[in-house]
Amino acid sequence: MRFFTLLVTITGIGLLSISCTTAPVATSHWQGPITAGTIEQPVINEASGLAASRRADNIFWVNNDSGGEPVLYAIDGKGRYLGYVRFEGATLYDWEDCASFKIDGKSYLLAADVGDNYAQRKDCVLYIIAEPDPATLDPHHELSAAIVGQIRYTYPEGARDCENVAVDHVEGNIYLISKRTVPPFVYRLPLSLEKSPAILVAARVGELNGIPPTHWTQCIDRINLGQIPRLALQFGHSIRPTHRRRADLWRGLSLYPPKRSDMGRSLCQ
Repeated sequence: MRFFTLLVTITGIGLLSISCTTAPVATSHWQGPITAGTIEQPVINEASGLAASRRADNIFWVNNDSGGEPVLYAIDGKGRYLGYVRFEGATLYDWEDCASFKIDGKSYLLAADVGDNYAQRKDCVLYIIAEPDPATLDPHHELSAAIVGQIRYTYPEGARDCENVAVDHVEGNIYLISKRTVPPFVYRLPLSLEKSPAILVAARVGELNGIPPTHWTQCIDRINLGQIPRLALQFGHSIRPTHRRRADLWRGLSLYPPKRSDMGRSLCQ
């Protein structure tokens, strides 16, 4: 069984502060995370991304890293396996993250094939499908969905490794954070529900300064800017913050460092 850790802390603070710089500072009452459950489904053996369902409470979508199938797995808040959905026609080179969002009342899932450990990919790709009806999930039956959006892109400076993607459906943008650059860079792409053959160039919008260099960039995952995470996965354990105030949550996360460098990393609202 593989377990998750929170490689999500310091960069997450910088990213969220983009839209929350005026938030009042509250006295911290962070008690640390609590274990809500364990992922025991063997097929989820290198979980890398986490996204909350926009169609049902207490359902979350998880993706495996490289070497698996082009699917997202559904779990509940205790880590129990509910089923999976296949992205029809998608490939899996190195899926690092996933996200969920709504446009015009419809729910969508995004899978980010953006990993590039050796900085050698010519381009990366983001796949978007309509989120399946949660009532159709079945641990013993495969769901499949057509790709409704496909975004191929490169970086202006050349190949980059990335493990963190966030969708801001209000802005209509997708944000990505580079992993191995010092400091980490934030990039932006337009959110689109089209399958364009064009290869876009992601716009570099800033640097995440002040982050201590580490072997693994610690970043926040799949979160609409300005919102508060409600579930994290620590190495197969799903955990909920014990305090929901934004300032407390940020402080708590910054005090919860990863213990190993090969762990999963996921946080979502």
